[in-house]
Amino acid sequence: MGRKRKFFFEETPTKIRKISDFIQSPSTLSKRNSIPEHVQLLEDEIRPADGVHTITRTPSKSSKKVTVRNFREQWCHNRPWLKYHPETKSMYCTICQRAQAKNVFSVEPGCTVLKLENITKHEAGKGENSHTASEKVLNAGQQFQTAQRKLLEKSEASVTAAMRNIYFMAQFNLSNHIFADFNKHCINQGCSDLIGLKVDKHTTYEHSNSIHDFQDAISTVIIEDIIKSVDNKPYSIMIDESTDISVDQNLLTYIRFLNQSLGKFEPKSCLLGVRKLRDGATADKITQEIFESLNDFNINISNMCGIATDGAAVMVGRHSGVVTRIKETVPGLLSSHCIAHRLALASGAAADSVQYLVKFQEIISSIYKYFSKSPKNMSRLDKIFDIVKKSECEAHATRFKQVFHTRWLSFDGSVSAICENFSSLLSVLSEDKGAKAQGILKSVSSYKFLHCSFFMSDILKDLSILCKAYQSSTIEYTVVHPLLSVTVDKINGHFENEDGFMFTKFLDDVPSVFDCEKFHFKGHDIRDSGKYRDEAKSACRNFVSNLLENLNKRFSFEGDSEVLSSMCNIFNPILYSNDCKDKFLKSAKQVVQHFSDCKLNDFESEEMLDQIVTFSHVVKSSYSHCSNSINDVCQVALKHKEVYPYVYRAAEKLLTVPVSSVECERGFSRQNIIKTKLRNRLSTDSLFHLMMISLEGPSSDIFDFNRAFKRWADQKNRRICTVFK
Repeated sequence: MGRKRKFFFEETPTKIRKISDFIQSPSTLSKRNSIPEHVQLLEDEIRPADGVHTITRTPSKSSKKVTVRNFREQWCHNRPWLKYHPETKSMYCTICQRAQAKNVFSVEPGCTVLKLENITKHEAGKGENSHTASEKVLNAGQQFQTAQRKLLEKSEASVTAAMRNIYFMAQFNLSNHIFADFNKHCINQGCSDLIGLKVDKHTTYEHSNSIHDFQDAISTVIIEDIIKSVDNKPYSIMIDESTDISVDQNLLTYIRFLNQSLGKFEPKSCLLGVRKLRDGATADKITQEIFESLNDFNINISNMCGIATDGAAVMVGRHSGVVTRIKETVPGLLSSHCIAHRLALASGAAADSVQYLVKFQEIISSIYKYFSKSPKNMSRLDKIFDIVKKSECEAHATRFKQVFHTRWLSFDGSVSAICENFSSLLSVLSEDKGAKAQGILKSVSSYKFLHCSFFMSDILKDLSILCKAYQSSTIEYTVVHPLLSVTVDKINGHFENEDGFMFTKFLDDVPSVFDCEKFHFKGHDIRDSGKYRDEAKSACRNFVSNLLENLNKRFSFEGDSEVLSSMCNIFNPILYSNDCKDKFLKSAKQVVQHFSDCKLNDFESEEMLDQIVTFSHVVKSSYSHCSNSINDVCQVALKHKEVYPYVYRAAEKLLTVPVSSVECERGFSRQNIIKTKLRNRLSTDSLFHLMMISLEGPSSDIFDFNRAFKRWADQKNRRICTVFK
């Protein structure tokens, strides 16, 4: 222990005596003036007391002032973590704050002693709450985040690669059970991303449940894009029901809306839902499923403006049909019976009303069965085809096709095949001495059969062209009747002038009048008689007459068709002339009445009628050069929404209302391709996901798999991405 040091100004007898002697010495007095003022001790401050000298220190008037320290910016050089707050005049360390260390540089009020020495000490400090320890904590956190990010990227790449395989399999209708083998094949080909799909021996994400989750996420992204395209626009629906391979009744719903592309408005149809009708296809159940489908996707039911069905009683019943029930909720809804169905029904009914054409259908069916059920007969026919190709230089030979009464227009391919391969058919039947072959030979080797076959070939060809036009996914009501009128004129011309392509060739190869009981036709004997000729002409005449009558009846302007026809008239540039003024005004008033029945908010009948008339004058004067059709005028109206809002609504509704339900038929065809005998246990949800990907999914090159991955990851906690959520 050292000796305790005393403070300099502590009053002791020895110090007082020495100071007093020093002050009173002559040398000190002579030099006193040279002593700095701030160290001078006034003589009068020394007071002897009781033989002892005491000294009292009184500060001078010119004593040193306290120095105010300031923060210097150069202290921050190479110290990005150092921050200074001018308000509190304190320094902070952002590293320590982020690491939640407890020291003077991280907690309030911070370091208030503004010295470089304090900064360097803090920088070089050691310990649990030091700056060095905080740096190590942050570096470890950054390394963890980097590893975390890499692992997330690896997991996302693995799941995305699996989704690409699922997408490919769905688009090409491949079974789910090959998914694991398909992944192994891709890994063997160098796709290393799929290796990370296996988390452990129990978690490989190749189970059927995982496949369902992948398909659900992908289809959800596709549906979101469809709903975004609808975007609260007026829309229509197309509905139909069918039975699949598992004898389950499924209801397909398609949605149709206007989509603007390259400045033109065109209708677009997309699959909306596949629902299983568990309690039967009743009107009440179908209506309930439709409303539930719309509510599931948050689609406003009041925006529905049209509906198309196949015309079944459960759909269009006057008292309790599906359309009637929906109209109770959505006033002003326009319904249409599928034009493709109407065309098939009109043609089938016309054929069924002619006795010989019923037998004609049976003969064609027996020809198909004769070859389809016997490989031997088909082999003989192929040999005949090869001979025909060499001798007649035929490019190809058309095979005989099956016919379906419910799709009567499928007879076009069957009848055309018989006309093109008639010689080969008779050659095969002549070689077979069986009773069945000889019976078919007797039926087809007559003038009556030949006459009807070649005549029907031309008629059915025209009807088939019309049917294909009616089956277009973008067809509008504006072209339904113009296309029908052209077809009717062609059929009338073929019947009256006998100028059909196939029928003209037939007439050139046969005798013009009956002169003997047999004649040669393409190397074969054909039975002939006056009775055969009269019956053939009568059958063709009755068929054409009944066909035109049925078409006129089924495509008449009644009910909602009358409203749609009036909408077509107000956009028909031909009716803008003065000669058609009365017809135009009548149609305009009917359209106004329809929108009045829709119970729209802020609707003014007189204002709408005035806009329709004004719009017709504007189109006639300013757009006559580019408005040659109803669709062209509708496009003009759709581009002037702000000027003619009521005319815009009419044009939008006219183009949005569907005229056929063929999209549902295409959906059922894809359903039967996906759900087969080998995949008959597919659930309705899985069937819907696969149909959505297959029908509505874009190319895999442009599909957003990142969105699908996020949807998949957000569904529930996953072992492959739980750490990152």
